[in-house]
Amino acid sequence: MGLLSQNAIQGMATGASLYYSNRNFRLNYTPSAFDIRHVVHISGTYDIPFGRGRAFLSHNRIADLVVGGWTMGTITTFQTGTPVVLNGGYLTLNEKDPGVVFQNGLTVSEVQSSMRVYHTGNPWAYFINPKYIAGNGQADWTKIGPQNTAGQYGYHPYLYGPHWFNMDVSLNKTIPIRERLRFAFQAEFLNVLNHPTWGPVTTGGSTAGVQSQTFGQTTGGPTGPRVLEFRVNIEF
Repeated sequence: MGLLSQNAIQGMATGASLYYSNRNFRLNYTPSAFDIRHVVHISGTYDIPFGRGRAFLSHNRIADLVVGGWTMGTITTFQTGTPVVLNGGYLTLNEKDPGVVFQNGLTVSEVQSSMRVYHTGNPWAYFINPKYIAGNGQADWTKIGPQNTAGQYGYHPYLYGPHWFNMDVSLNKTIPIRERLRFAFQAEFLNVLNHPTWGPVTTGGSTAGVQSQTFGQTTGGPTGPRVLEFRVNIEF
């Protein structure tokens, strides 16, 4: 846990969200922006069983040059989402944002359970259920609205965005030329499945402010498109 640090105010000692009240600094404590609760990394290499010294085609020189001696490696990551804090947009508590209010019995756990990726055919996706979004793009204030009563503290709920995964793959082959001279080839495929990831990217809090017309929208996440890299080395 740490001082409120997401939505573009990390490391700042002032701003619309710090401090709420000098009487209770604990109001400022929330998870850090990089608080990821569960992460699984799977990495390893596999010698493809073709070519000299391997199970198949070990005595065919041409086959060995073409399909022999390859090693495949991977780094695969599965993790839960990063936190995002909902903001109300008014500065009515010591000139700070007092947060939001939940209407009609709505709870934080209900909103959290809706945090996943929703595709609606637009150029963006939503990381929160569109039923909480009004027709003007803002939050539906009958469900999640800003606290706008002067001097009244609302709530700054922190929610965790959608989980995601990523897979990187490499192919490596070494060809001996002489005793102390080798030719090495490596190909790397970053995000090999070209799998898009989505999350609450909150530059300036724009997607987490209930008055924003882009509330809940996301156009990207922690990984980018597939990237192919090739490298050739002469080792001696």
